[in-house]
Parts: sequence; C-alpha cells; structure tokens
Amino acid sequence: MTVSASNSLLTFLEEPQNDTYLILMTTAKENILPTIRSRCQIVHFQVVNKQALGETLEAQGIQHENAALLAAITNNQEAALLLNQEESFHESKKRTWAWFQLMTDKNPQAFVFVQTDLMDGLKDKNDGHFFLDLLLFYYRDLLYTKYSNKQAIVNKNHGKEYERIAEKLHPQEITRHMENILNGKKHLEANVQLQGVLEEITLGNSL
Repeated sequence: MTVSASNSLLTFLEEPQNDTYLILMTTAKENILPTIRSRCQIVHFQVVNKQALGETLEAQGIQHENAALLAAITNNQEAALLLNQEESFHESKKRTWAWFQLMTDKNPQAFVFVQTDLMDGLKDKNDGHFFLDLLLFYYRDLLYTKYSNKQAIVNKNHGKEYERIAEKLHPQEITRHMENILNGKKHLEANVQLQGVLEEITLGNSL
C-alpha cells in the first residue's frame, strides 16, 4: 500500500460516516501502518489445518502432490479447487521448478531462462508474487531436506532431487537464497520492474 493510500485510509478510519463499519483482512498485519492498526479492533482467525485441508482436497480427486501444495498456498478449499483447475497454475509449477533447478545447479542458463521462459507466463506483479511464493516453497523444502525434516516437505514428489541438491548447498546458503526472494517480493511491492527483480534474484541465487 502506498503512503497516499495509507493516509486516505487513515482519514476514512478517523472520520467514518454514521453506521459505517470497515473490515480490513490481511495475512501480514505487520505490513499495515501502526497508526492504522491502533484505530482498529484486531481479531485473529484460527488457521486451517493444512494436513486436513490437503486430505480433503485429495478426497475431491486432486493428486497428492498438488493437494499438499494447494493447501500450503491457501486456507480456502474453494479457492484451492479453482486454482487446481487453472492450467496456468500447473504451468507455473513446471516453470518455477525448472528455474529453481537451474539456479541451484548454478547453471548460467538460469539468467536467460527468465526472459525466454518465465516472462511469457507473467502478466503483472501479482503473477510475479505467485511465482516467487512457489519458488520459496521449493527452497523451504530444500532446507527441510537439509535438516532431515522430511515430514514438513510440501512437494514430496521432488524428494530425490532435493536430496541431490542438498548435498552441495550449506544451510546458510539456502537461507541467503530465500532472503533474496523475500527482498525481491519487497521490490515488487515498490513497483520495481518485474523482469529486473527476477534477474536480480537469479544472479544472487546462482552465485
């Protein structure tokens, strides 16, 4: 949210019309200005059990590996079912996984891959955020593999590849790569050009 948008929202909160209720929903309240939070009553909702949601999605006919990932992406069963029906979701998984492999193998083609393959499937920064979220899941799985916490891995179908990659990367290196991705997401929020953000992540994670 831009500063001007935050100020407009703050003004609305301070001077609401009669019988007006404003409901703000977020998964990261720390990103909302303290001056806005101080004027709101904060209500925490119980997080849906990811394993239970994944099992429910499997019962609806979704493949196990997709069900686990969808449950990690969203707490909403209906949203997960709709996302699974979108070809773009499955294509995004394939492209992000290929990008992840190129970077973790320190393959020079990782940089070229951004322009030749990734950008074709990205329309705006929301798509960019989704790609980076998928990428974070792969790196998180890799870190869990490194620490032998296989139960926490989301994309278990990539288990053998995670083990191969984990042999050549230190935990600190994996963590640094994840930080690069999180910084990239911040840059997207600051309206930095999408391709530039992805290329910067590629350079940082391929060294």
